[in-house]
Amino acid sequence: MEANKRLRQAEYHLGKLKNIKKNKDIYMFNLVAFIESIRAATWYLQKEFNKLPEFKIWYKKKQEEFKKNSFFSFFNEKRRFVVHEGYPETKGVGFGKFYYIGSNGTLRTGEYMAKLDAAPITIIIPGGSVTVFASGAKIRASSEYFKGSEYKISHYFAEFPKINIIDLCKDHLNKVRLVCSEWDNLYKGIEKIGNKDNDYLSVNKK
Repeated sequence: MEANKRLRQAEYHLGKLKNIKKNKDIYMFNLVAFIESIRAATWYLQKEFNKLPEFKIWYKKKQEEFKKNSFFSFFNEKRRFVVHEGYPETKGVGFGKFYYIGSNGTLRTGEYMAKLDAAPITIIIPGGSVTVFASGAKIRASSEYFKGSEYKISHYFAEFPKINIIDLCKDHLNKVRLVCSEWDNLYKGIEKIGNKDNDYLSVNKK
């Protein structure tokens, strides 16, 4: 089924998104490819089976469900946008952690959120301080108790500032996969009934 190939394609680009750390262009290339692939899955589903009356009845009900689901409407609109207007608007927010030895001798963790337009922040730790610069990826430590740091950027659509893009895309991929799987199972049942009818006709013709 062609729709399943498009689902695998969308899954591939989602996997790429998860592993892109800093290159915004490559991130956007894969995000646009995901949006186009996930929309193509339902498009090919219709193209392949739309001549079947059973499919038309089933898919009409699904379309009503899609209209009530804000995420389906959102991704459909995003596909239209990237095809006709350009890249979607996104925002990157950095989240970081740093590790240091606390006053009681145990390993402690400090956390921070960084934005590109933010002023540097200085955090006091035993023996000195940790300064986090605007992007959040750069840290300067002046303490021998500082033990390292880690940093990641999470991207958000302007319309959903509280759900990061990876989680949003993953959830939508799973929903579209369920739709395709539901039809796949129904179609196998229809084929089975059709084969039984053909066997019956063949026997009665003899």
